[in-house]
Amino acid sequence: MPRPRDPRRTTMKKDKFKELAEKRVNAALEKLRLIGNLSDKKSYEYTSGEVQEIIRCLHEEVNHIKKRFEENPDDKGSFKLSSRVNLG
Repeated sequence: MPRPRDPRRTTMKKDKFKELAEKRVNAALEKLRLIGNLSDKKSYEYTSGEVQEIIRCLHEEVNHIKKRFEENPDDKGSFKLSSRVNLG
């Protein structure tokens, strides 16, 4: 029989998540603003390809983070056959 959850522990975990999330997201936002500063053509020279590469990299990382939050923690990469049968 599973042990009942300690509500104090749950509250502590929620508080720690909020504390770290705010700190880390604010730090990430500051770094993103610094990347945005690179757009100043008076100070920097760059190609549209370089800009696209930066944007693509940032998008990929955001998508990776989103996927991690959306994942089912109980799903250990299980295998399921598709309902389609391709015999040809």
